[in-house]
Amino acid sequence: MDYSFPKDFTTKLNVVIIDDESSARNVLSNLLIKNFQFIEIVTIAVNCQSGIDSIIKYNPELVFLDIEMPDGTGFDVLNKTKFLKFDTILTTAYEQYSNLIHDYSIIDYLLKPIIVSELRSSIQKVFTKRLV
Repeated sequence: MDYSFPKDFTTKLNVVIIDDESSARNVLSNLLIKNFQFIEIVTIAVNCQSGIDSIIKYNPELVFLDIEMPDGTGFDVLNKTKFLKFDTILTTAYEQYSNLIHDYSIIDYLLKPIIVSELRSSIQKVFTKRLV
């Protein structure tokens, strides 16, 4: 698949990562930093409440969101921030939630461990949506 990200893209895509697993946060942030120069990670949240607070504070364009966390679910985060406009890519180890992506207007669904080619495809979907 051809990923047509702009080579001279000067506008940063502000991103919030929300995941309770430190290794998952580290892997995703490293993949984003190494492969997508136009993405700026504005903050990384470690649970639902800090994720909600981060989304409200930073108003990101894109959120990478884990589903199962100790203090709730990613869907709790989406329900409490639905008054804001941002794209969401779910990152999870659980396949059973894939049927809910249409209910929440989620751009894509990435299973852990995240593979860079699948991440590229997900970000391409965000990029394509923003050009329309």
